[in-house]
Amino acid sequence: MDRCPLLMHNVVRKGKGGVVVDQIKIAIIGGDRRELYLAEHLANQGFSVSLSGYEKHGQLPGLNFIDPVLACAGAQAIIMPLAGVREDLTPNCPFSSSPPQVGERFFAAIPMGIPVFIGWARQPMIELAASVQLVEVGEDDELAILNSVPTAEGAIAIAMNETDITIHGSNCLVIGFGRCGFTLATMLQGLGGKVTVAARKAGDAARAQQMGMAFTHVQDLQENVQGMEFIYNTVPGVMVLSRQVLERAGNCKIIVDIASGRGGTDFESAAQLNIKAVHALGLPGKVAPLAAGKILTRVYPRFLKQYDVIRR
Repeated sequence: MDRCPLLMHNVVRKGKGGVVVDQIKIAIIGGDRRELYLAEHLANQGFSVSLSGYEKHGQLPGLNFIDPVLACAGAQAIIMPLAGVREDLTPNCPFSSSPPQVGERFFAAIPMGIPVFIGWARQPMIELAASVQLVEVGEDDELAILNSVPTAEGAIAIAMNETDITIHGSNCLVIGFGRCGFTLATMLQGLGGKVTVAARKAGDAARAQQMGMAFTHVQDLQENVQGMEFIYNTVPGVMVLSRQVLERAGNCKIIVDIASGRGGTDFESAAQLNIKAVHALGLPGKVAPLAAGKILTRVYPRFLKQYDVIRR
């Protein structure tokens, strides 16, 4: 990784002895190998880096603190996992036996104006973070499009490993034709799958048909899900694969739901109907952490400039 001049990431202030130059401090709170790679990159670029949630990892680019409040002390920006945090307000921390709690005490300790970056936030966190500058980066176009590649590859890999048929020649349904759905449908088509896209917009229908894919409106899934062997959902926050739809999906080999939050699948009904269903979150960090980490190193300098952590 190239190293930028250290002075690009310094804060100049006046002290008793004259001008004092401090390194800009970035706190990384929780996360997996993606965030660890980002932390290493930032340290190599001249930032001071502190971490919380990495005590089980051997070599770190900065000090690890069990208490996330201590890790954030004096930081000009705080970066939390792209995958967000769990309902109990702890991030995914494979390198920690006791993940840091990012609750009321944590946010109360953060000075106003300090940006707190996170992939996406649940409503309880949004409410707790009302006094700070919470920045959800998961919907950033560049980040989402780049991340769609390892996400799609991971979703396809799950389907390949969990079934006894090939994607080639099989009926594949992709629900949602956004940034991730588009990449996933394109990859499935490239593997020889017979792809049907389910979406709502007329523009999505036109694009799918222009690409040689079939199309169905999401509202018509119950009538058109029969015969689908691989089903992928990318739509968050909506129960698109309800029990009524699943009851018509008797030929389905597997459902891979990659939507954030609780997904869009009635997993309980799927189990009762003997349909294998996997809620696959955080796939980039699991299947391609190095590539996913490099994506973070590409987009975070822009975020840090946008929120005046570093000067343009």
